[in-house]
Amino acid sequence: MCCASLYLKEGGMRTSGIVLVVVLCFVSSTAWAEFYRWKDAAGHEYYANDLLQVPQEYRASAEKMEPDVSRVSVGARLPKAAVSAPGSAGKYRDRNGRGEDYWRIRAAKLRKEISRFQNELDVITKQEADEKERPARLMGRRTGSAATRDRKKAQLGHKIARLRRELEVELPDEARRADALPGWIRE
Repeated sequence: MCCASLYLKEGGMRTSGIVLVVVLCFVSSTAWAEFYRWKDAAGHEYYANDLLQVPQEYRASAEKMEPDVSRVSVGARLPKAAVSAPGSAGKYRDRNGRGEDYWRIRAAKLRKEISRFQNELDVITKQEADEKERPARLMGRRTGSAATRDRKKAQLGHKIARLRRELEVELPDEARRADALPGWIRE
């Protein structure tokens, strides 16, 4: 029994040691790559990220370049305006100072209007289908003339097409020009 408890203690220490090593491996630190620039005899400029990549005859003249931190990003590429000023709330705003809520609300309003008009169109189409199925003796009560219904369907179709164009073409174009993030207008 004594040996088993000693083994468990050693195993526990071994496990904690492994966990510590794994955690240390995943701890990120700021590390910059080194970049070198040199010109050849013809005056052409070259770049390398390792001094050993610079030809031997140009190593003495190769200059080490410092990275421009404002141009470095990790992950998704954001527009230049996405870099927030120190002291700001950290929320990105487009060129006009509008945030994500503005764009999401505009897109939601357009989707809601499209849905409302689509529902109206569906009701008219259902009424039309119901009238076709109704026997002639029950057709005493009509829901409206066919011409009126066709005119209303055409109007709703035009409104839906206009709103879809605004949602799918014009709004994304406006957002792109304002440097708004594309995800802001998606559902």
